[in-house]
Amino acid sequence: LTYYAVINASPLEAAGIFAAYDAQKDYVPNVIKSKPIKHLSATEVHTEYELHMPFPISNAHYIHGAKIFKHQNNYEVQWYMVESSSALEVKGSVYFQNYEGKTLMRYRSYIKPKSMFGSLVKKSMFKDVVASITTIRNFMEKSRRESPVFVSKDSEFITRALNGRFVYQSII
Repeated sequence: LTYYAVINASPLEAAGIFAAYDAQKDYVPNVIKSKPIKHLSATEVHTEYELHMPFPISNAHYIHGAKIFKHQNNYEVQWYMVESSSALEVKGSVYFQNYEGKTLMRYRSYIKPKSMFGSLVKKSMFKDVVASITTIRNFMEKSRRESPVFVSKDSEFITRALNGRFVYQSII
């Protein structure tokens, strides 16, 4: 799945909010838990998740690794599966680039489910991913308008990580 969206925020602000792994549970639909658990480097973190799944599938429990990159004035977050109760393979990325004073977000995701029910929920999974991206975009724009301190903190996390600092050290 590849999805594009324009966000009323800077690439750094958008990347900062997206890579606030500990806060994803607060605004990403169906995410019950998002807890950074391990730093591999300043820019690479493992995060433990729990995702609410529709009946008859049990909630998914998984750990994803994610790494942040800076490309000139653009930012990218790539993720991969470390372990998962519900998937055989997961990989993806989100790229934030300047676009006419806003940010163009390119979101790519590949998920290969373990469950025999995976093919049955494929169509709803696509809808859920698009709904999640829309929710993330809306959260980014709302945060920028209403919570500039939150956005500034998350932007600073990206800058500090890219400068070699372990930003989740106190959480892990």
